[in-house]
Amino acid sequence: MCALQVYPEFVTVTQQMAMMDPVYVLFEQQLASCELWGETLWKELNAQVLQEGIDAYLTKARKLPKAVRALPVRLTICPSIRHRHHHHHHHSCLQADSQPKSGGLV
Repeated sequence: MCALQVYPEFVTVTQQMAMMDPVYVLFEQQLASCELWGETLWKELNAQVLQEGIDAYLTKARKLPKAVRALPVRLTICPSIRHRHHHHHHHSCLQADSQPKSGGLV
């Protein structure tokens, strides 16, 4: 007797995992973009570029096959970019504050 006949759920899970490959690829791409965007200082931030980048990932997610979109998985685009961006900005400010100032009182 074949193991697949004994465990039909295994076949279903295997098929669903294979369908998740495009979701994982999209996730890896957007994660790399989020890391890059998160390293941008607030004063250098181009909100239009950020919005267009996020919109591009949302469009790619909408273009995934219907069977993939129907899976019980939620693809969140850059869930913590604001938090990371704030942390990076705060860290940059702390570094700037620790630099000696020229021409001022110490």
